[in-house]
Amino acid sequence: MARIGKYVVMGELGGQGLSTVHSTLDPVIGRQVAVKRVSKQGDAADVQAYLERLRLQAAAAGNLHHTNIVGMYEYGEDDAAAWLAMEMVQGKSLRQHLADGYRAVLEPLSQLVVQILEALEYAHGRGVVHGNVCAENVLVDASGEAKLIGFTGHGEEASDVVAAKALLAEMFGALPPGLEEQQTARGMLGRLRGASAPVGLADKARALRRAATGIAEPAPPPQKKPAVLFVDDEERVLHALSGLFEGQYQVESASNAEAALERLKARRFLVIVSDQRMPGMTGVELLRESRRLAPHSVRLLLTGYSDFDAIVASVNESEIFRFISKPWQQDELQATLAEAVDVAIAAEAAAAGGALRVPVAGNVLVVGDAAMARSIRELSAGGLHVLEAASDDAALEIVSHEDIGAVVCELDPRAREPEALLRVLKDAAPNTQLVVVAEAGDAELAIRLINEARIHRYLPKPANLLLLQQAVASALVRYSRLQNRPGLAGVEGAIRNAWTARARALLERLKALGGRLRITGNAAR
Repeated sequence: MARIGKYVVMGELGGQGLSTVHSTLDPVIGRQVAVKRVSKQGDAADVQAYLERLRLQAAAAGNLHHTNIVGMYEYGEDDAAAWLAMEMVQGKSLRQHLADGYRAVLEPLSQLVVQILEALEYAHGRGVVHGNVCAENVLVDASGEAKLIGFTGHGEEASDVVAAKALLAEMFGALPPGLEEQQTARGMLGRLRGASAPVGLADKARALRRAATGIAEPAPPPQKKPAVLFVDDEERVLHALSGLFEGQYQVESASNAEAALERLKARRFLVIVSDQRMPGMTGVELLRESRRLAPHSVRLLLTGYSDFDAIVASVNESEIFRFISKPWQQDELQATLAEAVDVAIAAEAAAAGGALRVPVAGNVLVVGDAAMARSIRELSAGGLHVLEAASDDAALEIVSHEDIGAVVCELDPRAREPEALLRVLKDAAPNTQLVVVAEAGDAELAIRLINEARIHRYLPKPANLLLLQQAVASALVRYSRLQNRPGLAGVEGAIRNAWTARARALLERLKALGGRLRITGNAAR
């Protein structure tokens, strides 16, 4: 694996010119770290300018320790490059939030505003000038907390204050009254806090008058609830679903696929739940189309029919999260929808970190078919490291010591609990993607593979080589994205229903092998 200093490179987050930001892993303590690397290969003047900026950034922010300032861990150089290791933030910039329509409010005072000014006040109190205060240099993590980045150490505190006023004007839509004359971050924060709470005699008198007249204070704005779209051609089903989740989510419904697509164009939904059998367009076709309009939405397929072809298409084409049978169990449906919302939120936060340029590369484990392993090697023209396992025990031995991106498994229909190995592999290594090759026709097995083992693709035997190549490539891309997005850690884990004796035995075997996987207590489930 490529390294920058001691840091293992997991992916690329972005870059400009000679500078590239990588997602990496600190192998000593297992921490995700962002590493900004500046190459020394190029025009000498350009190289010197980039290196100087990196050194200034390290020197300016290296001694700052504040929850709203990105932490600096280490600066290093070798003959090829210089790098700066820093705190990994999963989120997107304030500039992106502003472009999406975000605006700060005075009452209650926006915490983003407070955090930015407190961080700036802290830096100024230690004699450090930011030098480039702007929306691009404020990251907002998945929990909504602001993090200042991009310190240069250049300029004067007064310039930071002027830039902060311009930033606040963007955040509020206009600079709040009374800030123009403020000369420090502390002064601006004090003025804003004063504006957001009664302080003078006049304010106290107004508060007393409100109490005397019995006029209630305006209620705080309600929390925004996750939006969920239900699609079914039966009105009674839509009424039942809406009634079950009304109040918990922002619920919208559509009685056909065309209406659903129009709603997807108009607004963002975290979760889409669709029936399969509808006139005009099936649920699988709708969910497949929804991937284009709403790529980060989580998709659930709801159906009362064990249609094998539809089940397979739901995972291969629509990449559904779960397959829900009608009539549903209320508790199970509520738990599944809650999990889907959590996964969608994590996916959006991770995607906000920027597009990843993900190579189709990695280790592939083929279980049960030596001929298929040879085919994958030939299809990749030697670009993939393909390992083989003839048995479940051999597969567990390899996975315990090798970093596997994709597992291709040929299921033996005569085997007892053929999905047990896949459930255990997914539980132990959630990011590893599973491609199944099996005889067509067993709808119940396919549903268990989708819901419990979270398979990535299902290919009927005999496997079409082009589809096999596409499935392996897609699995490796998905694996790399999950590895480079810590915010998605664990969202692909196997469903934790009661474990069978076979699954527990395999999990205990994996636990005994030790190696790179930390298995703790799962076998007791």
